[in-house]
This record gives sequence, structure tokens and C-alpha cells, in this order.
Amino acid sequence: MIGMVGHKPSVPRAPGDHGEYIAQMDQDFLQRWRALGQWREDPQAQTTVPTADEWAEQVDYVIKTVGADHVGIGLDMVGGRSSVPQNAGGYAGIFAAVRRVTTPENARKINGENWLRVLGQAKA
Repeated sequence: MIGMVGHKPSVPRAPGDHGEYIAQMDQDFLQRWRALGQWREDPQAQTTVPTADEWAEQVDYVIKTVGADHVGIGLDMVGGRSSVPQNAGGYAGIFAAVRRVTTPENARKINGENWLRVLGQAKA
């Protein structure tokens, strides 16, 4: 168990006791955490942006792995740097590239129909 320097480490008491932060880390967790350091990116480094065709090749791989019904183009960012276009004008190139690597039916699903289906199911 690791605690703050000069402080007694937090110790869990009862399941309903949320009055303190519990910082328990085993050695395996610490090794995994330290190993991530080599993968952290320099936030000042230049982003390598894949071309639309390179991106579509990855879409094709995912289609073959999980099926076209489970693939969609996400328009949000979850954090970190992004290789998506900075405005909606770049999506036409991505949509065209997807059409080049898969069937017309799969392209329609990936380019929007899957999102409409999922959102429709969520609404219901």
C-alpha cells in the first residue's frame, strides 16, 4: 500500500464509508502504470494524421473482425490528440474512402445508418 509522503496511508473501513480517498496499489498495478510511461505521447509533438485511405483500411479490418453492423464513424473526441478532421469538410473524404474498401450496403451502415439504428433503439 502506498500513502502520501509523511501521512498514514488510507485504509478502507466500511463499505458505506466514503469519507476518504483509498489509495491502494499492488506491485502489479504499479508495474503496469510505469510501463504506460513509454507510450505516453509528448503533447507538443506533431500529430501524424492518417490519410482517408489509411483510415478506411482500418475500418475494413474492423468490419472483417466484428461485422459492419457494429462499426460507425464517431464524431466526438474522448481526449488526447485527434486525427479526425478539424471541421466537417473532411468527412466527405472519409466517407468516399469507406465506399472504396467495402460494399455499398456496408458503407451506408458505417456512414450513418448504424448510428440512426442505435439512436432509434435508445429512444424506444
